Amino acid sequence: MRGTSYICFVAGRSGGHIIPGLTLAKKENKQDKQILFFTTHKELDKKTIEQEVVDIHIALWLDNIASNPIKLARFGFQFCIALIRSFFYLIKYKPQKIVSMGGYISLPVCIAGLSLRIPIELYELNAQPGKATKILAPLAQTIFVCFKEAKKFFNPKKCYLTTYPIRFTKHISKTEAYQQCNLESDKKTIFILGGSQGSIEINNNIKKLIQEKQYDPCAVQFIHQTGKQDTTNWEELYKKNNFQAFVFDYYASLEHCWTIADLVICRAGAGALFEALHFQKKCILFPLMAKTTSHQQENALAMIKEYPGLFSKTKA
Repeated sequence: MRGTSYICFVAGRSGGHIIPGLTLAKKENKQDKQILFFTTHKELDKKTIEQEVVDIHIALWLDNIASNPIKLARFGFQFCIALIRSFFYLIKYKPQKIVSMGGYISLPVCIAGLSLRIPIELYELNAQPGKATKILAPLAQTIFVCFKEAKKFFNPKKCYLTTYPIRFTKHISKTEAYQQCNLESDKKTIFILGGSQGSIEINNNIKKLIQEKQYDPCAVQFIHQTGKQDTTNWEELYKKNNFQAFVFDYYASLEHCWTIADLVICRAGAGALFEALHFQKKCILFPLMAKTTSHQQENALAMIKEYPGLFSKTKA
């Protein structure tokens, strides 16, 4: 390890956090930096980071914080273990800086890094910052935001507006994309994107529209990221209703899907929004409404305000 320069990244529990981190890591790797990447223990994290440009991958066992006393105590125990392990690996590899993409997993890593006087960079990808980013903001040397609406939450002296780290770099022809997805070029293509974990809400709405014969199989075809949680046999459902469809729970080469999409139906995660903007695709947004955060709602409103010709929002 002597003479090797490491950059540390930390992200977890969501492809929306991990994928932008990996995109930034690739840029560092091109500058002969070795990549140390912390994620959670979740299977999604491991699957997302597989075969990517990561030299050292550390999976920390840390669930999200909860109000339930038993779960809160478990989180505290997990946090202490994660903090100790973060200290160990940061001392071992001595990274030049820590780049946090948000999420609770960033807390033990960044706190350990602060104690070791390792510079911390925060990336806030959403219009409304998450709790972990707000906690870490006073400790960071630099904060990058992708929505101008997010700047008001941070110290203006160290907060900078930056472009979202788009993962797609190569141009895909429409001919190649249609062949890759096994779809026809003379039909309109609807791309249903539920995020890295899929969306049961969006899936149920699409199922209803198909079963009610709202689309013409001769004119419309589908690309559908269903997620693993949905037990519907989507390939059979589309086939039964005479639709051509490219169905998957996870697919790494989404540039093919974006290239031929005529309409996108998706959540309002920052990744989907900025990728839609990158490919200039019209979107109908289904923001995820959670009890603990409204960041997708804020993302959607920000994009609709800035690009009304591309984005529109629906509640159901």
